[in-house]
Amino acid sequence: MLQTAVANESCLDHWTAVRCLAHYGECDSHIVFALIQRLFTSHGQRVQLDAARHLISLSENSVCVSDFTEHTRFVLLLLCMGALLFCY
Repeated sequence: MLQTAVANESCLDHWTAVRCLAHYGECDSHIVFALIQRLFTSHGQRVQLDAARHLISLSENSVCVSDFTEHTRFVLLLLCMGALLFCY
């Protein structure tokens, strides 16, 4: 059910499903894309912080993100840190 909500961006529960699955370490391209999209397109500071925290957590704990090259992980971490600083 949560995966269906994540895949359907127009679903009202899309963002809730993304956060829930990311919180529990579920990582696939739909979740990572949704988090990055929220990080850079949301006007809400809380949403941006949530997205950045989930991306940082996934980058440290998930095979999906940890399989990225060292350079890509570094860029992702810098983007998240920049977004966190921008929010404050």
